[in-house]
Amino acid sequence: MVESKFDPTIAQGVALSRSRFEDNTFSHGENLKQGVQTNWGTVQIRHHTEFEVVFNDPATNQLHPGVRETIKNGSNVYVDYPGYSDYRHIPVIGKGVTFQLPGSIDRWGMMCESDLEEVHRHRSLVGRLTRRFMASAILVTLLPLALQHFLGWDPYSSAGISLLGAGALTLLFRSRTAKPLSRSLEQMTGVMKVLAEGDGNLKQRLDASKFKADETGT
Repeated sequence: MVESKFDPTIAQGVALSRSRFEDNTFSHGENLKQGVQTNWGTVQIRHHTEFEVVFNDPATNQLHPGVRETIKNGSNVYVDYPGYSDYRHIPVIGKGVTFQLPGSIDRWGMMCESDLEEVHRHRSLVGRLTRRFMASAILVTLLPLALQHFLGWDPYSSAGISLLGAGALTLLFRSRTAKPLSRSLEQMTGVMKVLAEGDGNLKQRLDASKFKADETGT
């Protein structure tokens, strides 16, 4: 909550949280619905996981700097917050933004965060394809020169070996790069097609562990 006009008793910075802690569908870890293990036993909400929470900085007992700056400036991006710089021992970065829903007199804020390693793990598909193509081109170019220099092969024999090498590298590129890329796109396209046709099962999940850290994985 940024500015509560409908119910002024709601304090600034109070957040309504639910889906994040619903189950392990997205978090893939401990959650309040299935239980969080602590030194004092299992903490669990049995009936529902919708609750109000305030993000206070333990050092100052004031609003977390990320929340504070988001409310103050209308938006905020910083490496340390609005997500905690260390969430469950995982470095995160975050972004905050404020908005007003149509028909609502209140102003709200929204925060999201992502693991620092996941954000910077992304590598462009263009770079990966270019590197593999360059490696193949260099190998095919140097192979006949090496044969001529070290083994004394004639140019025609070296050219023949170069052609065989080019064919082998083409097959290797097809099996190790082109086909996996095609399968990944086909899998995602199939799910999107089912959803777009209106009969989609929203419980369908893609195996994120099989995705590359590039545009296709994103």
